[in-house]
Amino acid sequence: MAYEAEGPDQELEESEQESVLERFDTPNPWLQKLFSMPGYGTVPTVAIGLLREVSPDRDERLLAAVKSEHGRMRRGYLLATTKWLRWIRTFPGRADDQWGYDYKLEYKGISITKAVIILGSGDQFQTYRTRAKPFVQMVNVIQQAMMWDAAHTDQTVVEALSTPVLPAGSLSEELQKLAEMHQQGILTPEEFAAAKQKLMA
Repeated sequence: MAYEAEGPDQELEESEQESVLERFDTPNPWLQKLFSMPGYGTVPTVAIGLLREVSPDRDERLLAAVKSEHGRMRRGYLLATTKWLRWIRTFPGRADDQWGYDYKLEYKGISITKAVIILGSGDQFQTYRTRAKPFVQMVNVIQQAMMWDAAHTDQTVVEALSTPVLPAGSLSEELQKLAEMHQQGILTPEEFAAAKQKLMA
């Protein structure tokens, strides 16, 4: 559904109470970049409570939020979290939709004050132009952060699985056990050499 500029009686209310999100420690360079972006951390206060209502996952953190409309007279908040891009409808009634970060997000101005945030799925969210661009820029960085997390989680799992678990004891005992495993055919010559080198490091 494409949006057109609407009259003043259908304007989103721009003034509302805002809160500042706490930054958290992370090795993710993209989240560190997000934390340093102008405008990061200031979100509508109600968005924090809405996330807690719809998400049972206490590790899901709010990273950005914008008040918006999704379709005719459906008002709510578009939230970017550490897990999902969420739309939480607050009027009429309550509803929650979520998307992964594999969709492209862009925005387009539709009037002097309004813009539409367009999700790659075709969903569109109308909000204020001054809020749309920073939100989309932050979500683009969050997408990079999610890809970084996925790549580094996969690498950590691979490293953990490829690291031989050696019994506790002195170095000579562990070398002796490796030699026995090699002699019994449990370890190939390559595996024996790699395990020995890792043990000696």
